[in-house]
Amino acid sequence: MKMSNFNFFYDFPEEQKVLAYNSRTSALALMEKENFKSLDNYIENPSASNLDDTLMQDLKRGGFILEDNIDELELLKYGLLSRRYSDKHLGLTIATTLNCNLGCIYCYEKETKKNIKMTKQIQESIINMVASKAKNLDSMDVTWYGGEPLLDMDVIRNLSNEFIQICKENDVKYTASIITNGFKLNRQIAEELREYHVEMAQVTIDGPQQIHDSRRPLIGGQPTFITILNNIKQVSDLIHISLRINTDDTNKEDLNGLLDILESIDLKKKIHVHLGQVRSTNDCYATNNCLTTRDFTNLTYKFDKRANERGFLTNFYNYPTPSGPYCTADSLNSFVIDPEGYVYNCWTEIGDKNCSSSNLVNDNFQGNVDLKLNYMLYDPTVNNKCSSCKILPICMGGCPNLRINNNEDACSEFKYNLERKINDFANFVISQNKREQMI
Repeated sequence: MKMSNFNFFYDFPEEQKVLAYNSRTSALALMEKENFKSLDNYIENPSASNLDDTLMQDLKRGGFILEDNIDELELLKYGLLSRRYSDKHLGLTIATTLNCNLGCIYCYEKETKKNIKMTKQIQESIINMVASKAKNLDSMDVTWYGGEPLLDMDVIRNLSNEFIQICKENDVKYTASIITNGFKLNRQIAEELREYHVEMAQVTIDGPQQIHDSRRPLIGGQPTFITILNNIKQVSDLIHISLRINTDDTNKEDLNGLLDILESIDLKKKIHVHLGQVRSTNDCYATNNCLTTRDFTNLTYKFDKRANERGFLTNFYNYPTPSGPYCTADSLNSFVIDPEGYVYNCWTEIGDKNCSSSNLVNDNFQGNVDLKLNYMLYDPTVNNKCSSCKILPICMGGCPNLRINNNEDACSEFKYNLERKINDFANFVISQNKREQMI
């Protein structure tokens, strides 16, 4: 027997025990300190140890110890590849238009904004692609994207009706979400989106009114804060709102002010709040304003903790579990499609034809096959840096787009806050159990 390479042991003074976590299996356990010492002794000298049989079985079940012949990196690789190349789930990110009604200061699509409508031909090609894959699918998920997707509801209407019918005929579970700036997300639109199985809308507000309006005005410079906030109030009972607060060095001090506003209009328990990291994608924003992943992770932890204590719905108790593929970019059966039928790996590439792998209606288009292969063939288990990292199972190489662009800041947030997250989650579970025992 041997110890797993992905074990974490933390002192847990609240219970006078040791907190054990395994990042490959996501097992979490409280160990008596005597048992932890026994485990230490067993690893040092297995023949001289008298490790309790029950403890041995518990440790094996959690993946903390394993047979000598088991290669954990090979297990991770197998899991990654089997999910990456699976045809049981289809993920589509569809930009109904690249046009947008806002002029955000950090927008990475500034150079690709076009008032181009998705033609019936492009829509039919997407429908045909879905129909051809449906027989093998268990599930299908669509993210409506842009530009601003609500500027062309006709595309959402037409494609949604077709997708829902295809999935119904083939017994495929269908779900959808939308990423919108929220300016046009009124109650009538939200009611219609619900008919098309759109369950979640990500909407962005960057702080109190003055801060937000300076960062996310309309194209003509007019304010947007009041309209977006009123829309959220109108639709939060119809559709789940995930409120993203894009954060950098220039607005990080204004987060509490936004929470105050949300609480004052009774949105605290009706929406989910989280921070978004602003990056200088496509050189769209001053790099010195952007936070490093380490700094952003620390800021996010403090924000989530504070918001959670105030009663907001947050990611504070987000538990680290094995991942891979990381996102749509390194999944074979996931596609990002723009209004002209160009297909991309990552939505940060949308509109840049140099990054497109193919076009749905133009067989003569010479796509960037090398980029596609870079995404699909990357194996973190043979990367020197990643393969020796203990959080590899919950990161699997980090953001594929950042990695491909040689960004050293591609690692997961858990690289910087794992102990805090595990400790907080354990305390939460213990408190819940105690509460249930009292009832």
